[in-house]
Amino acid sequence: MHKRTRRDPAYDARERATFHRQLMEVEKAPIRDRQEARAEFAEAMAHDPTLVAERVGWLLNGSYGKGSYDAAREVARNKRMNRSAWMTMTIGALEWQCPRVFTAGAYNKMTEAQKRRLNHLIEKEISDSLKSE
Repeated sequence: MHKRTRRDPAYDARERATFHRQLMEVEKAPIRDRQEARAEFAEAMAHDPTLVAERVGWLLNGSYGKGSYDAAREVARNKRMNRSAWMTMTIGALEWQCPRVFTAGAYNKMTEAQKRRLNHLIEKEISDSLKSE
């Protein structure tokens, strides 16, 4: 976990920029790569939601870097937004290299039962991470 005793605004800004750059690189990948990533992530969301939730846990513990960790922690604390959707889209981009819009499209094609299962597992990861603060 990324705990620091002293805040360094320049370091935090660099890490946040790196995170945003990672997300933009996914969006700009060749279309064939993005389509393959969508297929792989759609399969994981529908048929292995435990794996997706595990990766969300990794995001929330800082395994993907400080910039993504800080953003994920902000989202986790914000109960007024769709935290599960943000986490799913972000982990789709970071782990599967799947663009956010492709993730949303694949999610919308899942059955209601699959969506409930995935959301439940992700919300549990969020809840567990907030307990550890």
